[in-house]
Amino acid sequence: MEGSAGGPRACCPPSSSGSFFGERMKKLQLSDILDLAQYEKRRKEIRAEVMAMKANRRLPVNEILTLLFENRRTVWYQIQEMVRAERMVEEAAIQGEIEA
Repeated sequence: MEGSAGGPRACCPPSSSGSFFGERMKKLQLSDILDLAQYEKRRKEIRAEVMAMKANRRLPVNEILTLLFENRRTVWYQIQEMVRAERMVEEAAIQGEIEA
């Protein structure tokens, strides 16, 4: 029963998009990505933050399968790590990574 005690709307009313899970994630843009020097300066603290965040977003299904629920911050981190690993400096290459 919708709206009754214990029903989905009782604890989590839908957002304006009609979803119980909130708004869609805002897409990352080139301006969201730090340059290599900026990222290197903050990498240790960012990595610790994101690893802690990911630990709370893992759902073990069985002995060999775990689901990881990503969010904007974890996706951003993955892109930053790719930019770092591949030493990307060209905007077109970074944009390609964002779109991948």
